[in-house]
Amino acid sequence: MPWRVLQALVGLCWHERWYHLGLCLLLGFAFFLRTQEVLALHVSDIEVSLPANSIVIRLRRTKTSKQHLQALTLEHTAVAALTAFALKELSDVWLWPWSPTLFRTSFTSLCDFFFLTPLSFVPYSLRRGGATHFYVVLKSLDFVMVQGRWKDQRTCRLYLDDARAMLVNVTLPDASVTLLRQFRRHLSTGWVGCEGDCTSAYKWWPPAGEFVQWCWSLCRKAAVVKVTAPAPTSGGHLRVSKLHQGSQLLDAENLAICNEVNLSRGSYGHPNVCARPCILFLCNKCYKGNKCGFCHLPHESRPRTLDKQQRSYLKELPKVTFLKALS
Repeated sequence: MPWRVLQALVGLCWHERWYHLGLCLLLGFAFFLRTQEVLALHVSDIEVSLPANSIVIRLRRTKTSKQHLQALTLEHTAVAALTAFALKELSDVWLWPWSPTLFRTSFTSLCDFFFLTPLSFVPYSLRRGGATHFYVVLKSLDFVMVQGRWKDQRTCRLYLDDARAMLVNVTLPDASVTLLRQFRRHLSTGWVGCEGDCTSAYKWWPPAGEFVQWCWSLCRKAAVVKVTAPAPTSGGHLRVSKLHQGSQLLDAENLAICNEVNLSRGSYGHPNVCARPCILFLCNKCYKGNKCGFCHLPHESRPRTLDKQQRSYLKELPKVTFLKALS
């Protein structure tokens, strides 16, 4: 995970007051933590020294059962200031007081908001991204090895080489790049010089009631379909609000179809960033409706591959219907 992506994800959490999730992402990236190590943290395990701009965390659960209560230290002005501000707002014992499933689902919801590929961005990418970022910035293999708790430099170097190779292969769609750039532009000023108090960062954000409209304006600049910010539900779970139709990506013909067809979740961003065509919808039998993850709009070129569910459904179709669906 690149540093710019982490900034955008944490920035959205900070604005929407999702301090539990935002602090998990921030500390997981900055300290190269595994997912289970992040979820095992208590709020009392985090100590911040603002005069020294340093953070000390105590790990309650590590990969090796023989090593308990390890401590890690980091000196970083922005991370220390944001952590200190978030700790004042948290009253729970656990840093993440809900289930691991809700954490992964919430992480996926944030990635969906920025049109990030779920296969390329998972909770474990925080550890890979943090190690790669600090190695490139600090040029210190020893620091990364100690912070990541690898047994020797050879193991650490192999990990970094693999992580950097994966980072090169990660390609962000134009919609994501533009949205991340606009998002970080409003956030970056607040991250500079926020010593001890990050409330100054809020002056670069719109009021809470106008946040959805502000995000919509950014998405229109990025020439993507209108989206709304993820909305929190009970239990700390994030839910991506219903997407709405409407921008340059949908031409007049497709807009007319949208008024008659119940658009699926996979249809938004058609035709550039939408999902593959739904084989069930081609046969007029898609029972998932707007919850379907595949596109319900016509495509000029059909995909060359189908997933396992689509192939199994095709095998069950009559021969005439099968040929009609593929023609």
